[in-house]
Amino acid sequence: MKKRLIGLLAAATMLLGVSAGAAEAVERDYAPEEGKGWLVVEINGEEVEFEYTGSTKGMTGTTHNFKAEDYTIALVFNKKLEIGKEMETNAIAQIEIMSHATADNGYYFAKKAAGKDVVSTVTLAEAQSEDIMQGEFTVTVPTADRYVGDNKPGILPELELTEGEFCFFE
Repeated sequence: MKKRLIGLLAAATMLLGVSAGAAEAVERDYAPEEGKGWLVVEINGEEVEFEYTGSTKGMTGTTHNFKAEDYTIALVFNKKLEIGKEMETNAIAQIEIMSHATADNGYYFAKKAAGKDVVSTVTLAEAQSEDIMQGEFTVTVPTADRYVGDNKPGILPELELTEGEFCFFE
């Protein structure tokens, strides 16, 4: 009886330890310092975490850049996004993904153009500071049909980015 009780207690302790560890793994910083931030997204069902590397302002909007071990993402949000309102189709005006991952190696790109939409949704969230951009997103990014540097067009027809969340301080 004692051995069984000890075994059950040990199993319960391990279970609690695993769930506490899982809770820590998803804890995110929603008040990053200037120039810091993150983006996490499932790419074709596999979660990838990115670090914010900076933004550049251009004529078509501000490009936000993120880097992970096997990927880089540069994206431009639609200027008409509003906090708390989900925007569909063209919520992301442009997105470029370079992949060095074995499963989807290559270059993927989507840009809103005449007669061409970016299949995306974005919902901006109320951030702790007006300088912080925070929200959730999904986007489907087709393979590019051209070479960029030494990156060939993507080996998959498209990348599905789902369960996306971001928070960064420009």
